[in-house]
Amino acid sequence: VSDLGKVLDPFADTVFHITMFTIFLYEGSMPIWMFIISLYRDMFSMFIRILGGLRGFAVAAKFSGKLKTASRAAAVVIIFLIKVLKFTSIDYLPFDKITYYSLLIVTIITIYSFFDYLPLITKKNN
Repeated sequence: VSDLGKVLDPFADTVFHITMFTIFLYEGSMPIWMFIISLYRDMFSMFIRILGGLRGFAVAAKFSGKLKTASRAAAVVIIFLIKVLKFTSIDYLPFDKITYYSLLIVTIITIYSFFDYLPLITKKNN
């Protein structure tokens, strides 16, 4: 993976997921506290990548960051499927609970990822 790819790929993921979470927040599917945690974690991640660049190294994605991205993507798919299913005769599923717990899992993984990246603030080189 190139150094440019190490920066652009997570940036593109962040833009997409924050956009989706903004939509979910606006239409009432996502509590604001979950949105804020996701937003701040992504701002922190961008700060770490900028800091790494200033120190002469690119910060590669860690497993926790990949897990966060995968869980976000899964939650987006689940929530969109739920929105489609609401317009069908399948109305007996607890759609709101499925949405909430999908986003709660994402938020827990996001917090874990934040703490996994936290030591990189003091890292000198790769």
